[in-house]
Amino acid sequence: MMILLISCLALLSCLSNHILVLAQVQSKGRFKPYGFVKSGSFHDVIVEGPLLNNEILMKAALDREKPDPLTHMRPQAPHKFAEAVDVQIDITDPTRGTWIEDEENNHRTWRTIIKSPGALSLSLLFNDFMLPEGGELYIIGKDETLGAFTAEVNNKETRKFATTPVAGESVIIEYHEPMHNKKSSKMPALRIGKIVHGFRSTPFAYGASGLCQVDVECRKNSKTVNTFNYATI
Repeated sequence: MMILLISCLALLSCLSNHILVLAQVQSKGRFKPYGFVKSGSFHDVIVEGPLLNNEILMKAALDREKPDPLTHMRPQAPHKFAEAVDVQIDITDPTRGTWIEDEENNHRTWRTIIKSPGALSLSLLFNDFMLPEGGELYIIGKDETLGAFTAEVNNKETRKFATTPVAGESVIIEYHEPMHNKKSSKMPALRIGKIVHGFRSTPFAYGASGLCQVDVECRKNSKTVNTFNYATI
């Protein structure tokens, strides 16, 4: 355990200029996500990423982790567990999601499903993120839901946001807000620039605590605080 901790700290030290550390504080939301429940009241949009070959990605990752044949020293580079893919998913694009209005409960929801075929996990990198007051964002996997993310806690001056990996090849994004926000000019800024396709099993189970790894979730032992280290290499 101590050796693994020292190794982790060494990696983070060597790659401090390449690692983005984001604290994800989740709040107890007011709205109940629809999740994977099928409903005839709306038709989901599914945004599918390119088909990636996990075996090829794994071979490339293992090749770069091989020891030097002369020194027998292993590279300082971190283990790679995922591949980032460029996408353009924007809440303002009507082809990228569906709005659902629930007048009885005075709220409306924007939904989209993102799928990366064959992925062991998925995470999202928002290159523009700004929620209005009263809005709530959820990232939903089949076995886990992240959120609610809110303006009060998660809006940052950088307008950037990254989610921790969720197990599986598909996630649902749901943005909920009170109906009166529709009449205001406070539309959320939700633009996803990359989806992160996990091709390798991580050393720690999703949703569990673990030491800092790169391209792997690194969560505190809490239901409300998550930390994700992602190497931009």
